[in-house]
Amino acid sequence: MHLARHMEAMQGEPGAEIVCSQQWTPEYAERLSHAEMAIFVDASATILPGEVQVRAVSPDSSRQGVTSHSVSPAQLLALAQQLYGRVPARSFLVTIGGESFAHDRQLSTPVRLAIPAALARIRELLGENQSKKG
Repeated sequence: MHLARHMEAMQGEPGAEIVCSQQWTPEYAERLSHAEMAIFVDASATILPGEVQVRAVSPDSSRQGVTSHSVSPAQLLALAQQLYGRVPARSFLVTIGGESFAHDRQLSTPVRLAIPAALARIRELLGENQSKKG
């Protein structure tokens, strides 16, 4: 949520739509089917606090059917492919290692310090997408 707010404050990128949500739900599949590129952002307890990782994401329908209100980016892409016959040409997951997952508004110092790096990586991905179109 914090990264989405920073992107919105920077006026985002031309043509970019910023969607802020606590979880990815099947309802996003239709929107994804119209996108050229998707960047999912998440926090993780499995990497060091403040560490930023970026990885490509592809549709993964290995779990048959969506049985939850929350799905992974790969499952969401698979759902878009299955229902609408199209997914973004490029999709990425940007993950920041979290330190505390309590429901307060304060970010830990490592996470707060990682935001500029995560924003820079997102801008790089968006810039690469623009250069591929041109």
